[in-house]
Order: sequence, then structure tokens, then C-alpha cells
Amino acid sequence: MNCPLSWPVLSPDADALFWQSACHLHLNEVEQGRQKAQDLSDFSPGYPFLKKLVKAIEKVEQKHKV
Repeated sequence: MNCPLSWPVLSPDADALFWQSACHLHLNEVEQGRQKAQDLSDFSPGYPFLKKLVKAIEKVEQKHKV
């Protein structure tokens, strides 16, 4: 059966890495969040929300540098 939508195929592993990174970021654990985002990038470089996640991490890092 073909899906009429052109959604990317996501894996539970990639989703887990994304949410682990997002949760670390939410808890201000920026280094751990960045590492999980890097793991996600290595594992699934085309993950749909990866660029948005990386931008959020960079924003938090800039905020902490001030």
C-alpha cells in the first residue's frame, strides 16, 4: 500500500534521539542535548526537524554566553 503523502520514513531510534535531545535542552542540559543531536545527525542526517533542533541548541548556547 502506498501512502499518498510524501512523509519521510522515521524510525523509533531517530525519534528517540530527537526527543532525548529536546528534553535535555528543556532541562538546560545543553551539552547532553547537543550530543544527542549530533548522534541523530550521524544516524539520520535527513531527520525532518534536525535543523530546527540544532538552531534551538545554538540559541540556548548564545543565551548562556551573554
